[in-house]
Amino acid sequence: MKIYLDNCCLQRALDENIEKRAKFLKGTGIKPMDALHLAFAEEGGAHFFCTSDESFLKKAKKFAKETKPVSLFELMREIEK
Repeated sequence: MKIYLDNCCLQRALDENIEKRAKFLKGTGIKPMDALHLAFAEEGGAHFFCTSDESFLKKAKKFAKETKPVSLFELMREIEK
C-alpha cells in the first residue's frame, strides 16, 4: 500500500500533467493548494490521500482518480484489512 506524504511534493518536479490536473481540480471548487497536493499524490501513484478537512474530502471523493481520498478513520480501516 502506497500512502502519500507531503514530502513527496519536494521529491517530484511540477510537470504539465500535474499542473493540468491541479487546474481541473481547482475548477471543481477544491482550494488551489489542496488541488495541487491531490494532483501530486495521483501522479505519484498513491493509493490513499488522508485528510482531516471534511469539505475537501467530500469534493475530492467526487473527482479523484485512482488515489482514494480518506479520513484518518477510513485509512485506519483500510490498513486493518
